[in-house]
Amino acid sequence: MGITPTSSIIYSGSYPGARALYLYANTAVSHMRPIVLAIWSSVGGAAGDTALIWIDPAEQRSLRQQVLTLPDLEF
Repeated sequence: MGITPTSSIIYSGSYPGARALYLYANTAVSHMRPIVLAIWSSVGGAAGDTALIWIDPAEQRSLRQQVLTLPDLEF
């Protein structure tokens, strides 16, 4: 037994199996576009129809600001 993973429980942070997943992609590189579009399209659909859940818009803005301040990586 345990907690049934519903969208509201996952959103609330009560579901222990939920994990944050962040996608950082350089879409200027042409071979990355199909990958990003495939992931992006899996987010749409009816409620409960996807394993991905959007984060709050305020948190999106905060994370975007954090990402924009990261240094460029050189390999």
